[in-house]
Amino acid sequence: MSVVAITFNPHLLSARTATRCKDAGNGLIFQPGEEDNLRWQSRPSEPSEEEQALASAIVQIYADDGRTPEAFAEALNARNLLQPDGSAWTPETLCAVLERLAA
Repeated sequence: MSVVAITFNPHLLSARTATRCKDAGNGLIFQPGEEDNLRWQSRPSEPSEEEQALASAIVQIYADDGRTPEAFAEALNARNLLQPDGSAWTPETLCAVLERLAA
């Protein structure tokens, strides 16, 4: 038997549109131990290479005392880690991308 690693939640999109049940314990609430605990519970797809690179850079920038959107945008541009369209990061574009990824 082969094991397939799941790196995202394949059921997430259908769960987002599901009607919630008003009775506790029914609907989308699972009993402990009866469902698989997926590694990436909140991701509708596997992270792209660009998303992974951005996340790694943000972690390093934060460790180097980057704490503001301006500091993150400046450091990403200095590392030549540009947006997918090749343009430089601004605090506004970075915040918009992070908000989209966090949804």
